[in-house]
Amino acid sequence: MGLRAALHEDSKNVLLIVADDGGFETQVYGNPVCKTPHLDKLASKSTIFKNAFTSVSSCSPSRSSILTGLPQHQNGMYGLHQDIHHFNSFDEVKSLSKLMKMKNIYSGIYTFYISSCC
Repeated sequence: MGLRAALHEDSKNVLLIVADDGGFETQVYGNPVCKTPHLDKLASKSTIFKNAFTSVSSCSPSRSSILTGLPQHQNGMYGLHQDIHHFNSFDEVKSLSKLMKMKNIYSGIYTFYISSCC
């Protein structure tokens, strides 16, 4: 076994998918209309959360709650992301990506838009 393989032998991969307005429009959640074979394959090897909630319905505060573990009134993201009213997380709040970076675990963001699922 090579050094690189030995270093990563015990490491785990985590893929967190957070979708704005994603709803349940995939076969993973039982929608028979939208065909999502690649997500289905990924889901068959994954943990799927079917009963998760956030304390606010707008996208920036709900994402901040998911990524910090704190409700928006504790993490500072009171509304949609903007600088005018400091609708950003408080400086001292450590998000999941910051905590991972402190442990030398790499993270990234990928954004895409699906215009039609069916």
